[in-house]
Parts: sequence; structure tokens; C-alpha cells
Amino acid sequence: MNRSDMIEFLPWYADGTLPDCSFEVGAIAYGTDGAFKLELRASGACETKVQAELVFESPLAVRIVQEGSLMDYWNGGFVVRGHNVFVTASSQFLDWLEHSSSGVHSVDRVRHFAVFTDDVCVEVLSSDVPTVYMRD
Repeated sequence: MNRSDMIEFLPWYADGTLPDCSFEVGAIAYGTDGAFKLELRASGACETKVQAELVFESPLAVRIVQEGSLMDYWNGGFVVRGHNVFVTASSQFLDWLEHSSSGVHSVDRVRHFAVFTDDVCVEVLSSDVPTVYMRD
């Protein structure tokens, strides 16, 4: 099994900014400045109806797919329970970026962030941690 074949997504709480609940994906926008903005709305059993916006200033790659398009994750044993915002330092998506950039974007310097819902899944490869803005 290759390093990238292992499913190693860990819950990402943005240093305690994001509560421990499940989120639905709201608005998605790519600004003219290159920033990628992702709105999250707390759902399910979350005590509050928190809204957050993740802003990636200079994402290297973005992938938005239906959850059925990620069968390699689900068949590999990855299960989403509760909190559904994740980060990993090892994935086939990261390997793809490193290979397609001829090593310019090394997996050692890039992280794979993901929000997995029952409908839409958003994955972002970024050298920087996104800024999190909490909304009422």
C-alpha cells in the first residue's frame, strides 16, 4: 500500500474556532483576487446554528464533487461521524498536485483540507491554513 493510499483524514477544528458539529456546504465563491471562499452552516445535532466562512487566499487546487465520486475514500474505510471538516498531509490528490507540478508543490509543504457531506464534497489543496470567519 502506498503512502497516499492510506486514509488519514483528521478532524480539523481551526484551533478551536469550529465547533464539534456537522456542517452543510453553503455558498462557494472564487474571487477575482484568487481567493476561494467556502460557507459552512452547522446542521444536525449541533446546539447552535453556527455559520462559518473558510477563506483560502491562494489555493493550489480545488475539487468539488458529489459524495458518490469519492468511493476510493469510502471503500478504503474512511467514515465521517459528526464533525465533517478534515485535513490530511497524505492523499492521492496531494500526490497528483506534486506530480503535475513537477515537484514545485511538494506534498511536504501542502495540506489537503476537505468538507465531506452527504451531497457535496469540497476539497482544497493549500500551502496555507484558511482563515475562518464566524458568522451569526
